[in-house]
Amino acid sequence: MTISEFSVKRSISILMFALILIVMGLWSLSTMKLDLLPDIEMPTLTVITSYPGAASEEIERIVSEPLEKGVGTVTNLKSVSSISKENVSLLTIEFESGTDTNVGAQDVRDALDLVVSNLPDEINRPIIVKMNVSQMPVLVIGISGIEETITLKKLVDDKISDRLKRMDGVGSVMVLGGDEREIQVQMNYLKMQELSISSNAIISSLRAQNLNLPAGIINEGQREFLLRSIGEFDSISDIESIIVGSTSYGEPVYLHNVAEVIDGKKESRSYMRTDREQGVVLMVTKQSSANTVSVAKNVKNELEKISKELPSNIIFYPIMDQGKEVSTVISSTATNALVGGLLAVVFIFFFLHGWRPTLAISVAIPLSIIATFIPIKAAGYSLNIMTLGGLALGVGMLVDNAVVVIENIYRNMETGKNRKDAASTGASQVSMAIIASTFTTVAVFLPMSLSSGVAGQLSRGLSLTVSFSLLASLIVALTVVPMIASNIFKRQEERQTIKKKNVRGPMHIIRDKYGKILAWTLKSRRTMLSFLVLIIITTVGAGWFFVGMEFMPKADTGTITFNLELPVGARLSETDLKAGILEDIALSIPEVERIMMMIGSSPVMQMAAFGPEGSNQAMAMIKLYDEDQRTRSAEEITNEIRDRFPESPGIKLENQDMASTSMMGGSSSAIDIKIFGKDLDRTGAYALEIEKAIRTVDGAVDVHSSYEQGKPEISIQINKEKAMRLGLPVAVVAGQLRTFTLGTVSTRLREKNGDETDIRVRLREEDRLTREAIESLPINLPMGGTVPLKEVADFQESYGPIEIEHEDQTRLVHVYANRTERNLGDIVTDIKIAIAPIVEKFPSGYNYELGGENETMKDSFKDLTLAMIMAIILVYAIMA
Repeated sequence: MTISEFSVKRSISILMFALILIVMGLWSLSTMKLDLLPDIEMPTLTVITSYPGAASEEIERIVSEPLEKGVGTVTNLKSVSSISKENVSLLTIEFESGTDTNVGAQDVRDALDLVVSNLPDEINRPIIVKMNVSQMPVLVIGISGIEETITLKKLVDDKISDRLKRMDGVGSVMVLGGDEREIQVQMNYLKMQELSISSNAIISSLRAQNLNLPAGIINEGQREFLLRSIGEFDSISDIESIIVGSTSYGEPVYLHNVAEVIDGKKESRSYMRTDREQGVVLMVTKQSSANTVSVAKNVKNELEKISKELPSNIIFYPIMDQGKEVSTVISSTATNALVGGLLAVVFIFFFLHGWRPTLAISVAIPLSIIATFIPIKAAGYSLNIMTLGGLALGVGMLVDNAVVVIENIYRNMETGKNRKDAASTGASQVSMAIIASTFTTVAVFLPMSLSSGVAGQLSRGLSLTVSFSLLASLIVALTVVPMIASNIFKRQEERQTIKKKNVRGPMHIIRDKYGKILAWTLKSRRTMLSFLVLIIITTVGAGWFFVGMEFMPKADTGTITFNLELPVGARLSETDLKAGILEDIALSIPEVERIMMMIGSSPVMQMAAFGPEGSNQAMAMIKLYDEDQRTRSAEEITNEIRDRFPESPGIKLENQDMASTSMMGGSSSAIDIKIFGKDLDRTGAYALEIEKAIRTVDGAVDVHSSYEQGKPEISIQINKEKAMRLGLPVAVVAGQLRTFTLGTVSTRLREKNGDETDIRVRLREEDRLTREAIESLPINLPMGGTVPLKEVADFQESYGPIEIEHEDQTRLVHVYANRTERNLGDIVTDIKIAIAPIVEKFPSGYNYELGGENETMKDSFKDLTLAMIMAIILVYAIMA
């Protein structure tokens, strides 16, 4: 008994089978998470290592180079690149496609452990971060309302952040911006000299007198007591009253005699504001397995509850809501799929001339779609733009199998068979044909799921969804359709009546025309073959020469991001001034709802790899009104802001696509030309020539080089001979200088509510902000007394590189560009022509590569081309 015969004879069983598919499909649909894109896990790790106070060259030599060599032996390693900049080293480790990043992270961690032990103690332990699209913030919200940002940040940390972290599906909650409390011990070096108190004595005393230690257990009668020695500070007055030394007469010297203890804030190198209001920014990310829409909705609901418990002046400014974006995109895609299904039903009715076969098709389409959710859920995929796109693409193909079965059932009915025999025989006769047809179509899509890299992860959901939907339609066509046909289709006599009534209907006219064309085609085979060859050549040629190439089309997400950069060495106040101009321009545009501005950088931003990277940089996130509330696209508004921003020498304004940045593993530009060479200045000169050439290419915008004039610095060259004659090793001199200027966190003030505050020891501001003051700093001698710093060191003004980049342990400089109005492939072709005269004169040891989105596009197209060749081979194999 064939499956079709079983379906006709056991209609109730097939009906129950269909109900089971509906129930399981709807359950799978209800439990699937909603995302904008599938989970794309880049085979990339970022190692962040901070060394406070170190310049770029020290970071390169002391941190980056040892770490690069340490991880160079890790298995499945594809490339290692690094960025060495002030205070921090960023190491990017890329593995071969398909590598398990969890295993790779453990291998990297083991390799780093062997290196870290040889690094200076002041270097913080490396942090390893995995790259994943799910790490994009689900929500970005600006918060303001309290002028004192220490109070605002503490309020957000205590009342908002902690509650959100405990919510299901929330991965992390970060609070950017705002000031942090810090206890500052500001030393007066004149009084220190007068009383013979050194900075080391102050630091040691603070550490030694801020301790609680266990002292064991004693028994007394029937009770047991725990012994503890209590000595931790309870207040600022406790800190001020500690003894840090004694005079020559034996009188105690208290801390308040040589320093002022201030309950202040950490030195700020950044501002954060929304719509010109100072505040903080709340960034919420989800767990990789969580539902984007649910997490965003739940967090917003929780924030609404929290807002009722906060002071009335606290204002929330939504900047980015990925949940809303996902809902809009998925709703639009689902609507398109529904419209496509309805149109398919309408055309089926038009061609089949009857409501009964149309009803069978109308049942087959939704049943096949609902059944498709079962394997999608089982395969671990979410509902996203790719899987829904696969369903929308498959809707038109879902009816093919059912139409073939229905037509053959009618053909059997016309030979005199009753509808049950016709349904059974008709479905069985075409079963092998539709199985072969379905598997050839699946063979076209299935190889796409085997592609590697970003393209493979993007297309895998689409190709598997189409394959699952086709297989589901095959099952429905061989079971449910014959069951319906055996119960509701008209008998042979009724069918003949319909045929007579429609003897010269539209379908018969079309059929007659087609018959004549087919007859001519069979007689004129050579002419037809030549015509087909001409069509193939024409279409391939048109596609090659006139259809552009790009990795990802630009999407209007409703959020525009700009990076603003001033010349290196620009003061934070100057960056703030230029950022204010950008704010004014953005807020003057009717389509702009609000703007969030981040100016300068902070350690939290550096660790989060989000936001500006120095005092000369700013980032603007501009939220637009919804598309139905504006007449222009995000790209048009972006171009207006770019055109209206006043051009000034050395000032760069670059648009950044956040979605592409995440999928590109952190690269923020569509075009990235890498120039390799040992001499950084010479490589930079070539980069500036290439930058100038690219500016002439139509469609290339935001062109800039990573090579910049170094940051002005004062190099303090310690005279080792003079210093050692006074018993001062270089490390002692450098350590004392660091304490005087940057400060040393000696200990922490622990309060009863669990809060801990750093206690930083440094000189008063007026004693350390000028070159003359630094030259006169008193360096303590081992045998007592002091010597001015200028007696053991020389001062020299110079420029240190702001960033030093490596790739595979070779220095390089980047030239970046974005695109507008033209496709990426054409722009890259013109760029190659424009820079050809420059790269041809590169000496030995210097070369260049094209990277960025263009590199990813080439790799992806290569994988997809191989998938297409495999698909063709599989189709012929199945047909054979």
